[in-house]
Amino acid sequence: MRLAYRVLLCAPIFALCLPATAQVQIWGSYPAIPRFESDVPTSDRHEVSQIDPLRGLQRLDDPQVRLWLKKQNVLSSQLLERISGKDELLLRIRDLKNAELKQSIKQNLIKNDLGNVSENSSASLASGSPLSSPRLLAKAKAQRIEFATNDYLFYAIVGSDQRARLIMRQTGVGNERVLYLSGVGEEIRQILPAPDVKKIAIVLAAAEAGTKIQIISVPDGEVFKDAINKIPDIDPVDFSLLWTANNNSLLYSRGVQTNSLKKLEIWQHHIDRPDKFDDVVISADSKNATSKRLKLISNDRPVLMKLNGTPLVLLTIASQSGEAKSYFYVSQTDVKGADTPWKNFVSSSDKILSLSQEGGQLFLLSTKKAPAGEILKCDLSASTAQLQLNQCKEFVKSGKMLIKEIATIKNNLYWSADMDGSSKLFKLDLLTNVREELTLPVVGKLTQLRADTNAEFISFTIIPPNATPGVYSLTPRGKVDVLLASLPLKTEESEKERNRLSTDNQETKQNDVANLILKKTLLIPVIHGETISVNVSYSKSFEQDAQHPVLLRVAEPGVSPDVSILPAWIEQNGMVVDMNLHNSATSKPDKRSDGAGDIVAVVRYLMKERYASPKTLAAEELATANTTLISAVLQQPELFAAVSVRNIASESDSATLPQLKERKSTKNFPYDNLRAGVAYPAVFLVADANRPLTPMWMSAKLAAGLQILSTNKNKPVLLQTTTQSAAEIDNAAQTAERWAFFLWQIGEKKFSIQTPMKALN
Repeated sequence: MRLAYRVLLCAPIFALCLPATAQVQIWGSYPAIPRFESDVPTSDRHEVSQIDPLRGLQRLDDPQVRLWLKKQNVLSSQLLERISGKDELLLRIRDLKNAELKQSIKQNLIKNDLGNVSENSSASLASGSPLSSPRLLAKAKAQRIEFATNDYLFYAIVGSDQRARLIMRQTGVGNERVLYLSGVGEEIRQILPAPDVKKIAIVLAAAEAGTKIQIISVPDGEVFKDAINKIPDIDPVDFSLLWTANNNSLLYSRGVQTNSLKKLEIWQHHIDRPDKFDDVVISADSKNATSKRLKLISNDRPVLMKLNGTPLVLLTIASQSGEAKSYFYVSQTDVKGADTPWKNFVSSSDKILSLSQEGGQLFLLSTKKAPAGEILKCDLSASTAQLQLNQCKEFVKSGKMLIKEIATIKNNLYWSADMDGSSKLFKLDLLTNVREELTLPVVGKLTQLRADTNAEFISFTIIPPNATPGVYSLTPRGKVDVLLASLPLKTEESEKERNRLSTDNQETKQNDVANLILKKTLLIPVIHGETISVNVSYSKSFEQDAQHPVLLRVAEPGVSPDVSILPAWIEQNGMVVDMNLHNSATSKPDKRSDGAGDIVAVVRYLMKERYASPKTLAAEELATANTTLISAVLQQPELFAAVSVRNIASESDSATLPQLKERKSTKNFPYDNLRAGVAYPAVFLVADANRPLTPMWMSAKLAAGLQILSTNKNKPVLLQTTTQSAAEIDNAAQTAERWAFFLWQIGEKKFSIQTPMKALN
């Protein structure tokens, strides 16, 4: 079979190299594959494994290959942009993701804070009550914290045993392992890698034990014995955690009780000194030289933060009285505990009330020159070595308004202001310089304006006359949601009724969608007399007539797919099938499950029961670097309308060698199983750069082989390559692209494609 494929592949490849013979479909045409004369089979080659006419695509440094990959990206981008309905689908997915986070915030509000609402809420809120939105947003963030390197993704989850786990996923192959398992009742609030990513600091919080910092090594997960224990509870907004440049010590916040005064200090923990006490780095004690330099007093709150995109660390000194703040900075490489040479950026006499960063810009709210407030802007760059206030320019004048607070998110600057005795909220688009006044959901005093960059919304509190405070969120697109409803004062309703009223109205739309979704579990027989369970989700109006779009999502054992975005597909009158593969490591050797065979069995069952048909079934593999789904597709291509996989491991590692003799003894990989004269389904392949175990050329060769051999030219094979890191990838946008591609191939009218494209050759 391998020889037949290799020989049959040679003839059409030459045709595809000629622009004149390219066939233009309504969706476009494939770019010509570079011709590499050294890779054409010759009569003196006797090894079947040496016949590989596409081997030249492995030369990722070749200008011809780079140009071909670029053209593949252009084809993919142009095609996806021409699918109608994609942008609306993306907006819906983003709304669903935001709704999930906001629901978590609401639950925290109801659980922890609603009982504190009283007639005196206005006074308590102004002084930083538990209703303060920064605290709530920090809690919500803690449920989805993660960070990524070129090779690994680290993220925190909570298992069914209510114990938190730090997971390390190898992005090249998708393998996962638990690096750290918390105690019962402990919550992971933050994870911070050292600069060399050989250590990770984990901030853990427990109701009775308080807060502690645990340090583990990477990648073995060894727990260091010298943890930082019993840190007094600190509002997450004021909590600092920073590694020093030498990777051997941590700077962290600690609350210290002295008589009736609770101070906030910055301490240093040395990993190589487990038998020594931690050092006080920034303190209000008059004997401390650093404190003298920073001019701290007992009630000052020091907070450290890293300025994104620069080598600088910013230190904020804020007083509990709410007066103007002081700011100091230093290069991260110069952070040396008590000897850190802090440089002054802003003094309290400069009257800077707050500071916010958006991209490469700093925005400062100042009252020095204009008592009513003005917003200054400072441009940053990666080469920034110093900050000077005199370099900041006036950006927004107060005019007739009194500017109170500022926040930035998604290239937008927001500020709240008092004007003519009422609160106003303004927005300025930093890209277009368009300014507008936003309509507030209720009339009242606006306070606690904050931004959550992960969730892409700002939040604020409004205190209406004769009512309890209400908490609201606003997306950059202008959508307002109620996080906590305002209630009339002196109500006689019970606390339980208050809880119900505070959530029912604002959740109506989300609940309407949820109430329309039905869920059930199917037990489907597979090989060796075993069964595999799949979870299906669909709307009440879904008809079991094999005519509506069905999405099969294939996940690894134990991985829970994202259910929050399901309505975006189900609203197309479709059904979602979530399938977890068997764990072959725990199966008996003689009954080890075949993942590809299991997928085929599930698909055949769905078609037998008239849930789906070959024209309506799309499938995606949620893990990267797997071959399970694509192997099933190559076995039974007639069962699928469209599929998508990422970082496909299409060949064995030995394929990188000049002589491919070892391939005889290896198992068949997807690239080996390609066949000529087969009508393959539409395929969407995505490949990330810098993945050593699944290099980009693996996806490139598989895409080229499918483009050449498939007889169904109405089913495009797209190849999309990216150099983005895992942290930079917009998962919502990529999901919208895949699903729009699927729905177009299934034939949904709302996702038709517009006008043919020109050939890219």
